[in-house]
Parts: sequence; C-alpha cells; structure tokens
Amino acid sequence: MKSQNFKAEKNIKITSSTTSLEIRRTKSVITCADLCVDYSSCCSVSFDKQTRECQLDYNCFPEFVACQNGTILRKSSNVILSNQGTTGVQTSDKITSDKTTTDMTYYKTVTDKTSYQTTSDKTAWNTTTYEVISYKSTRDKPIYETSFDMPTSNAIITDTKTSIEAKISDLTSFETTNLETTNVKITSVKTTSVKTTTVKTTNDILDCTEVASGSPDGVYTIYIENQPVDVYCEMIGDDQWTVIQKRLDGTTDFYRNWQEYKDGFGNVNLEYWLGNDYLHKILSTQNYKLRIDLEDWNGDTRYAEYDTFVVGNENTNYMLTVAGYSGDAGDSMINPPRGSMYQINGMEFTTFDRDNDQHAINAAASKHSGWWFKISTDGNLNGKFYTNELSQNDAIYWQSWHATEVSLKSVSMKIKPN
Repeated sequence: MKSQNFKAEKNIKITSSTTSLEIRRTKSVITCADLCVDYSSCCSVSFDKQTRECQLDYNCFPEFVACQNGTILRKSSNVILSNQGTTGVQTSDKITSDKTTTDMTYYKTVTDKTSYQTTSDKTAWNTTTYEVISYKSTRDKPIYETSFDMPTSNAIITDTKTSIEAKISDLTSFETTNLETTNVKITSVKTTSVKTTTVKTTNDILDCTEVASGSPDGVYTIYIENQPVDVYCEMIGDDQWTVIQKRLDGTTDFYRNWQEYKDGFGNVNLEYWLGNDYLHKILSTQNYKLRIDLEDWNGDTRYAEYDTFVVGNENTNYMLTVAGYSGDAGDSMINPPRGSMYQINGMEFTTFDRDNDQHAINAAASKHSGWWFKISTDGNLNGKFYTNELSQNDAIYWQSWHATEVSLKSVSMKIKPN
C-alpha cells in the first residue's frame, strides 16, 4: 500500500495549464489525492468540491487563483528549487543523525525569499537557513518514508536553530508522539527525469456525463461507492443522461416489493429500475436534474424536466424532493391537474408491501406499481404496461398530457448533474 503526506491550502485552486498533467472529475479531495500518489511525476493537485474537478500538476507551486470551494494539496516530502517548478530530483538514501533515524522530515524556511538561484548549467545554493524537524513515532514500525526533490548537485542542509518552535498545527497530515531536533545531512543525490503520461481509471465514473464525449447510446458501467453498476446512457444533443427507469415493451413487471425496488431490477438493455439505494447514493453527490420522456400510441412525444431531484435514504423511506418544472408534457408531480392531494413532492416511496402514502388504502396496490404517492398520483410511470391505448387507472400515464389516465407506449426517466 502506498502512502503519501500532503500539505493542504484551502480557498485556492490551480489555474496553470502548461504544467498540468491531467484534469479529471473525482468524487472527493481524497480520491483526487490518490491519483497524485499513483502519478510519480505529480507534485500538487487542486480539487474544486463544487465542480468535483481534480487537476494534477508536476509543479509543486503552480499558478493559482482564489476559489471558495478549492483546495490545493502538495506532496509534503518535496523540496522545490524555485517558484516556477522544474524537473524534480529524488533520493532514496537514508537520512540519519546522531540521535535517531528519522521516519519523516519536514522542511520549513525561515526566510521569505526563494532558497535557490539557478545559473545556466548548475544550481547554486544561497545561505538561507532551514529548520529541520525530525519526528520519530513511538510505534514499533516506521510509518513514514521520505522522498525529496533536490537540485541536481551534491548539497548539505544544516540545522542552525535547534529548538522546537515550529507549530505542530502546521503538520496536519500525520500524528507524532515524540519530537526531537537534530542536524540532518544529505550527502548524495541522484537525478531522475519527469515523464508525463496519461492515467485513465474508471472507478470515478459516477454517471454518464463522465463517459467519453461523442459516445453512442448504450450500456455503460458506472461506479457507485466503488461498486460497478451497468446503466443505459442516452445522449440527447450535447447532454449525456443516466437512465434510471425505462419502459418500452412490457417485458419487465414493475409490480415489485420493497426490497426489489431498493436493489433494482430488470434488463438494462430493455426495461429496468436502477434501484432506490443506488439512486440515493448518486443524487447525494451533487445537484441533479430529472428528465422524463413520454411517447403515446400515436407516436407523439413529450418531455418534462425538473431542475431539482433528490431521493433520501432508506431511513426516510426514500423521500422525494422535486422542484423547477419545465417542458411540454405538463407538470404531474408538483402542480398536478387533479390538485394538491396528487402532488408528490415530499412524499415517501410506497410498494404493495410497504405502505407510506396518505391514503386509507395502499395506493401502490391500486396503481399496480411502486412510486411516490400522496393519496394517489397524476404520473404513474411504474404502472402496468398495456399493449394499446386504454384508459386504465393502473396504467402507465401522465395525467397532465393525456387526461383520463390514458396508457402510454413508452417512458423513460433519466438524470444528469444540474
């Protein structure tokens, strides 16, 4: 298992591109840092928690701008030659002293000036003083390894201030139980070159927007909490949607129990329900919008979009939050045509074996579906599939488009980040 310590600076993010190795979208700042650990030439990363953009850079001090949601992480074992960032030098030699072998060495300059000057062919050191603080863990085995970027010449760094004045709060990336100060000498270095390579991983693909642009419609694998899940990705114009529900031929029965709606069911190539647990986990990562595409038996199509779409966890019975309607199909969720007793915003999910609606009887049983109901619904998208146009109260219908609960030919629900 690889380990690496980082020093974090918040409210800024990297803007440079000439020194960037790769820009990706990740689930968290920890996942972003993991990419840098695996990337041998990566020295710093920045993570924007709003956009989830992770930028890897081989410069330890790249250009940056203020960003309220940004965090820059720098590998704490690197010593930089200048504020412009150049090829790194790495040593694997052991660092020893007359008191102890250090598990981790942290450098902190006591001047505000750059510590090195570069000539045409060689790198010369100024007389800037460094504090070198050594740490030794009381555990049985060392828990840190050292790796330093150094100039391409032999060099000596000598501690001239043997006092424990450094603030422990500066050392946020690891724990120490015993502090000792000592002189440290690095007597040999060896150089290595920086090579930029492309690293592609898939376990950060949370939805279809992270599938390569220009890809065709079809089944793709996404990763929900590192678990692979197949979904159908639908490309509409420049948008890439993750399909969470699809009805088109009646091959899959949607009259299912609570556990089946929780886990998901069906054939992702034909008809399926993604699963309430998966749906909650995806929607909890950022703001998503919902799109519903409808087709009747005349071949006419309509759509409804909602700018806010949130599903709670099982402890809330997968409570629905939906807002911000637009489209040409009419709004059957927030402002349904039959009035407030049919609006489903804030409602809990109901199946025939788990009654969470506000009706005296189980609405899921009467509507032949699993859904969010108040006393009922004006959009029964998980209802019974009929093979022609009929007026049936348990059919797949969207009341704000076709009144009298007319059965529809096909319907699909899909999501993408808003």
